[in-house]
Amino acid sequence: MTDCIKTDAFRRGLTDYARRVATSKEPIPIGTTSGRPTYLLLPVPEGQPAQIHCVRLGPDELRRNFSEIRSLVRLEDIPFGVIVDDQVIAILRRHPDYRPAAADSYRAMYRRQPEKTDAGSIKNRVIAIESRLGAIEALEVAMDEMSTRLTTLENRWARGRRSHYLLKRT
Repeated sequence: MTDCIKTDAFRRGLTDYARRVATSKEPIPIGTTSGRPTYLLLPVPEGQPAQIHCVRLGPDELRRNFSEIRSLVRLEDIPFGVIVDDQVIAILRRHPDYRPAAADSYRAMYRRQPEKTDAGSIKNRVIAIESRLGAIEALEVAMDEMSTRLTTLENRWARGRRSHYLLKRT
């Protein structure tokens, strides 16, 4: 394996590096610091360019959107195929030793937070609250009716108790 090259140098010489990998069949480690590569430029396996699952882009588009592509490779482990002369000749992917531990930690922190709302979900929440309010109002009416019935039963019970008491005394 060759020495680790810096990402900026890789972006500038993308086509040359892809051709070098295609002919030598040797992967090239890519990263911002020597000794700790973040990416690998790999040769395409013999006779299998059509079977490779990757995003296929030409060198110009790769250079133009290099920051976003690097983010996808590094954080989402999405491989990108380098197309030269209508063929995928190399694959840019995350180095197997690189783990985005900080990004994984931040994702977990984000997922633990309560969900924030946008305008559409605020409208849905208002509708849900209005629906619950209607149910609460209906429950209040039902409770008032139950209270009236309970008072009636208590009064009847008290009258019956008094009459039973009067019958016993005589």
